[in-house]
Amino acid sequence: MKKLLLILVLFATLTSCEEKSNPSLQEVACRIQSLKIESVGDIQYVFDANDFLKEIIFLAADGTKSSSVFEYNGSGDVTKATSTDGSYDIYIYDNARKLTRIDFFQADKSMSNQFVVTMDDKRRITKMVSETWGADATYEYNYAGGKLSKLV
Repeated sequence: MKKLLLILVLFATLTSCEEKSNPSLQEVACRIQSLKIESVGDIQYVFDANDFLKEIIFLAADGTKSSSVFEYNGSGDVTKATSTDGSYDIYIYDNARKLTRIDFFQADKSMSNQFVVTMDDKRRITKMVSETWGADATYEYNYAGGKLSKLV
């Protein structure tokens, strides 16, 4: 469940940002450095010199520390996230570079879950469905500004 929370927060953050003409404004508006969730723990986001998300570090309320490290393709799309426990996620895209699926694997390489993802023409997630749990999340945007306005 912790991993699901990290994924939902990550994609809500990354897909709700629009390109700005001034990169410093985009950096301020879109790059979260840390997030504290009461009774869950702290999440820290680490970016590389090219502004790609390099790692998410999770410090649970009980003091347990874990992290996920991200890999990218030549187009700058996340292709894999590997966690400290050896589990990993594979990100699959269509020809238009829209994310279509995320496959979650345990350290022993067995698939633990699969999300089917729907994106709009601006490459923002509009829906994620967990094939394993049968749960789904719908993302709604404020189209005047294009920012994420609701996650159902």
